[in-house]
Amino acid sequence: MDERVIFLQLLLNQQRFERVSAQFFHHFNKKNYEDALRWAEIAGSCAWFTHPGFYMHQEIEEGLHNIGYNLDSVDVNFSWCLPRNIGQGRKWLHVLTAAYTTGGHTRLAERWMTSSSDDDIHSFILLDQDAEIPNWLIAASQKTGGSYIVLPSEMGFMEKAKVLRNISRDWADIIVLHIHPNNALCSVAFSENEGPPVMFVNHASLCFWYGVGVSDVVLDMGLQDQKLTISQRRSKNNKLLPLPLNIPDLKQPLRFYKEKLGLDPGSVVMLTSAPGYKYRPYEHLNFQNTMIDILNRSQNKNVILVVLGVDSHDINWREAIEKTGGRIKVMGLQKDVFPYYGAADFYLESFPFGSFTASLEAAAMGKPIVSAPMPISPYLVLGPIDGKAENAESMENYIALVEAYIHDVKFRIDSAELQRKSVTATHLGTAWREKIKNIVEDMPKNHRVGFLIEKQNDNNQDVNKLNHVLSCLQPIQGNFNLLSGTLNKWLNRHL
Repeated sequence: MDERVIFLQLLLNQQRFERVSAQFFHHFNKKNYEDALRWAEIAGSCAWFTHPGFYMHQEIEEGLHNIGYNLDSVDVNFSWCLPRNIGQGRKWLHVLTAAYTTGGHTRLAERWMTSSSDDDIHSFILLDQDAEIPNWLIAASQKTGGSYIVLPSEMGFMEKAKVLRNISRDWADIIVLHIHPNNALCSVAFSENEGPPVMFVNHASLCFWYGVGVSDVVLDMGLQDQKLTISQRRSKNNKLLPLPLNIPDLKQPLRFYKEKLGLDPGSVVMLTSAPGYKYRPYEHLNFQNTMIDILNRSQNKNVILVVLGVDSHDINWREAIEKTGGRIKVMGLQKDVFPYYGAADFYLESFPFGSFTASLEAAAMGKPIVSAPMPISPYLVLGPIDGKAENAESMENYIALVEAYIHDVKFRIDSAELQRKSVTATHLGTAWREKIKNIVEDMPKNHRVGFLIEKQNDNNQDVNKLNHVLSCLQPIQGNFNLLSGTLNKWLNRHL
């Protein structure tokens, strides 16, 4: 893409953010704190959905901290109840802006609870819930002896911040933030050097977000995430925490799952899973065309591609289905994805954007991952795993690697076992609990607010490339529509 177009898009995004954030500072200086918090949320939404070329904003966060110094004067009457005196384990309070039945960061919170030590108690609080709460999240909390709280939608920002602060100090031993990137409320609630330590789960690692200043430790899910946190977010403390996985035992053979899904038991099934936007073509990377090429080769006529998470009405996929005679099966969102994993011979990482959780789940279930080819940024693809080949440097090499997985059964099985062992040794059960234990032991025992003093690295070529990619891909992926929807929701609620 033309460098001038990229520069202009970033500039427009920055100017939009500056116009909106100016409203935050205007109301902050007038001590109109409720309005200031509304504008902080809008500014965060702009930066989240239309990347401005930076990943945090220290001046806004410091303003939010100052607002938090005024919470003592806020009068709010809210009754809450969480279990007490039910054991000697730590009491964890997971804070979510909202929980979703489709998974994502909500599933991460659920897996955290189900993977934790037996004597720990996990409760959660929802700050802005406007949809059904997943039953599996409630069940995971209750199984540990915990419960949950939903703050009323009519409650103001300052009132919510006051309630969150009170509950945290009165009940919790450790706070875990699983919040949306535009959530300014937590930077207010945890703005004082008092109360339990705060962990921030960096589940939106490629986005701008609020909260680094009130985080005693930022938890990054991978090495590339950690590099971005260190170089761009001014975090005073960050640790690597592998994604917790909860994997069922696929007890039946491949043939059973293929037949269950109506697939030819003699076929070779490739699986890929990600939201539709992660497959949108960009520069030299076109997932759909690459699959058409592979499937239409004469030696691959017994191969099927199953795609999860994608709308079958998407024009790019509709054309790909037609051009392969229906051997691309676009299944959309599925509540139970594990039969599809059971039917897969191997897994294809989505591109240009990788889908890390789905890839790791595949490897943990013994389905070897084929890495995305020619990544446009190292931040967009899964990192190294034992048994996983490096990212192919050309599309020809990528296709050759995919065909090796199609036709060489021994190679496929050997690779699957190496990857399975590597992922299960880090992301499951005892191994994951040991990671959490070490992080807790190294974490400050008392909550402290602040930022790393050292200046971030503004001349990082990988980050500059990532900024360009994000600013160009977001309009294609429909992020302007997401921003418009967020703003309309805000207007309907507050005006």
